[in-house]
Amino acid sequence: TTNLFKRYLSISSGEVALLQQHDAFFNMLTAYECLSLAAYLQLGDKNDSERKDIVQKMLRSLGLWNVRHRRIGDRTLAATGGGGGRNKKKSLLKKGGGAVSGGGLSGGEKRRLSVALELISAPKVFLADEPTTGLDSSQAHHVVNLMARVAKERNIPCICSLHQPRASIWRTLDFFILLAPGGKMCYMGEREGATKYFASLGYRCPPETNPAEYFIDLVSIDTEDAEQAAADIKRID
Repeated sequence: TTNLFKRYLSISSGEVALLQQHDAFFNMLTAYECLSLAAYLQLGDKNDSERKDIVQKMLRSLGLWNVRHRRIGDRTLAATGGGGGRNKKKSLLKKGGGAVSGGGLSGGEKRRLSVALELISAPKVFLADEPTTGLDSSQAHHVVNLMARVAKERNIPCICSLHQPRASIWRTLDFFILLAPGGKMCYMGEREGATKYFASLGYRCPPETNPAEYFIDLVSIDTEDAEQAAADIKRID
């Protein structure tokens, strides 16, 4: 097989960023502490001053600067002081470089922090598994736009899986692959060419309809109705 990168890349090397479907944090840390810890573990070739500069730039770039000293936690933990004692709070204040505030991060802020954690090592490829999971439509739009902006700024490919992209998210894509149940590939190519391609097969996307939703409906199978399921499978094949 041909290796497009001339050598194999691995997630453990830090060259491939993998944004998982669900966020995973130490909830008692602040956003600043969480990112600083990641920088300490992944950027061993940098000194403390360089790592601090990278962390601060990342927080500003991803719109997390104003919540950098807020515990990640959740709303319940934050409201009760996070369940930690006085001594524990003092140690976190010292490490965080500022006053720790309560309230917990929102879903969108947590997702952006997850993106920051993956980008801290300056990867060459950015993979994202359902990056909009658990977010409302506004937060989902913001996160996907953020990923697209970062990918262009860093000139790296960003590949993500999306199950129900809204119209505004659909417009941020350059290329897309449409998969039917079972992994059957129904389309791979430029986003702008998809509508014309399916129209050539007799499937015209109606006006004022989100193309992404229309294409997903085309490759969906109705499992509740055997007759309709057979028709769906025939259409996909």
